[in-house]
Amino acid sequence: MKRIIFSLLTFTSLVGFAQRPTATPEQLEAFFTTTTYVIKRDDLMNEYNSYMEQAFETAWKNTKFEFITYAEFQEKQKDPNASFVLLTETSFLNDKVVTGYNFISVVLGGDYENINKMPEICSFPLISSDTEDEEVMATLPAIMKFITQHIVTMKSNPKLLKDKKYKFYTKQKKAIVSKNMYLVKENQTETLQKESAIQSLYKGKFTFVSYDDIATAIAEQNNTVVFHIRVAANKATVGARCYTIIMGVDGTLYYYNYHTITNEKTTNGITAKQWKAFNKFVK
Repeated sequence: MKRIIFSLLTFTSLVGFAQRPTATPEQLEAFFTTTTYVIKRDDLMNEYNSYMEQAFETAWKNTKFEFITYAEFQEKQKDPNASFVLLTETSFLNDKVVTGYNFISVVLGGDYENINKMPEICSFPLISSDTEDEEVMATLPAIMKFITQHIVTMKSNPKLLKDKKYKFYTKQKKAIVSKNMYLVKENQTETLQKESAIQSLYKGKFTFVSYDDIATAIAEQNNTVVFHIRVAANKATVGARCYTIIMGVDGTLYYYNYHTITNEKTTNGITAKQWKAFNKFVK
């Protein structure tokens, strides 16, 4: 599937139009010998930088790492002994409606023409490109724990390099019967923003919370909590994607999928069908 990929390190730099290649098992093996450079956002007010620093200090175990600027990235990107973690804006050309989504991407350095040619270890959606709400950055420490663990898992199971929808984790159906699912009300579909509406579909425990509550649960490593991440446009656009992710504070990935928004009121968030499917996780 073709993708348009923009760099979000500056506001205007277009990186390219081709699909980024997936790293080979040999390139993945080489990744563990690199120094990983985490590229900071240029806008100083953004919460991304501070949460990424927190995430790497607490979660990253795979390689040596340093934080650098976009200008430094341009100097280092052709270094074969370097790997990079950066935020990119990605659009999928084959979608019915082409919308931008911001992904955290882990790529390898080397003599490549541009970022679209740099081998990708993995990539994970964070926020839609039209969303200015930085509160979602509070989920970064848990997401980076997942990415850290996922890269190690891929080393022993290289077939997962091609698992772009993380089906490996969803299929495990890890139990959340003892977990309280934290939900940001505004990220739920319009028809499922009342407790009674969700209770009619889902038998597990859930609580409407703020991103501050999610940040606290992650900081305290409250393992009784899992939380929902929605990556979709603020204004529902029929034909665009909506990512539904359920994650633990320790980076455990319980559910990952995306669907096409078919109705602004019922599918811009966790759908009724997905809520019913979640009952398999609480048996």
